[in-house]
Amino acid sequence: MALSTSALTIIEIVVWIVCILVGIGIGSLIGGILGALLGWIVAGSLDTRVANGVRVGRRIGRLAGMAAGIIAGIYGASQAIAFIIHLLTHTVGG
Repeated sequence: MALSTSALTIIEIVVWIVCILVGIGIGSLIGGILGALLGWIVAGSLDTRVANGVRVGRRIGRLAGMAAGIIAGIYGASQAIAFIIHLLTHTVGG
């Protein structure tokens, strides 16, 4: 018994959406933390208010983290789809 093309398409769409959203979430979290640390370091070296440096660093870090998360999500989705299709064709297709 083989899976239909529409079932495989639905699986691919769900995998793409989940991988990209997980990538954005993880990238935003890690980017915010690293951005806050970087903003604190830059504010300390420029003798400005640390709160402003942390706030700006966190914003920039989250934005960079989202971009990196989207890229990682795209890569992860392509790998996950290849793995899932490989499993389905060998277990279902015989």
